[in-house]
Amino acid sequence: MTIVNVELLQSCSSRPGREGRDRLEILTTLINGPSFDAMFRPDVIDIPPEHPIYRWVCIVDGCQRPGSGSGDLCGEHEIQWSRERARGVGKAAFVSAATGLPRYVRVEDTACRICPDRPIAQSELLLCRSHQMRWFRYQQSVGEAAQFDEWLNSQSPLPGYGTCVVAVCLSRAHAPLGLCARHDARYDRDGRPGGAMLPVRWWNRYERIGEPVPIDYADEHRSAAGAPPPRRHRAAAGSICSGCGRWWPRRSSGDCSSTLAAPGRNAGSSGGSVRW
Repeated sequence: MTIVNVELLQSCSSRPGREGRDRLEILTTLINGPSFDAMFRPDVIDIPPEHPIYRWVCIVDGCQRPGSGSGDLCGEHEIQWSRERARGVGKAAFVSAATGLPRYVRVEDTACRICPDRPIAQSELLLCRSHQMRWFRYQQSVGEAAQFDEWLNSQSPLPGYGTCVVAVCLSRAHAPLGLCARHDARYDRDGRPGGAMLPVRWWNRYERIGEPVPIDYADEHRSAAGAPPPRRHRAAAGSICSGCGRWWPRRSSGDCSSTLAAPGRNAGSSGGSVRW
């Protein structure tokens, strides 16, 4: 049992100026108590797929996809179960006979065929932005004689930009700003709080010639090389995405929301866990 200092609790009403601090101290005491589940102590909570209470993965054996909505089957198995149920098949029999499905991977989460640490720019060539631009330039210089396989064998992998700086996101960053493609688009829709910007035509002006890409933070100007990464935001409460099994906030329309700020300003791990 966790014991809370009663005098500390009573001080909230007798000393209004200390109310916020006292409540924080009480909350900290409760969280550090032996009866509090240690899984909920970190800033980012990892929930195992088959957690006994908060299980989020499909109950079909070997299925890596998350449950759909409030159900315990993924979207595809929900459709299959609906058909089988109409034929009079029981759920237990369906679950036992069903085949597990691999985790759904978004196009932007696919690795470049040359650079394992960079995401692809589009699904046709399966190349990152840099190698896609190099291939286009090679085609322009060689013309019809350009052979993709031959060019591919002459290329070397480039270092990636790390994991997306949004704390609950496991995707690869697609640019020096440190955001994956989805969060970069969301950051833009949210008005770019913190004012983090890459230079116009940054690939041509900097990365193509091996120069570090500078990043502008409103009233600051920093280089991506050696500068600390933008600090992370935590996502708000929400639900588990039916496509990838991650936790998205309620105000999001499909992916988790975050803002990006300059280092030092107020602004907001992995495997098969849901990160909240």
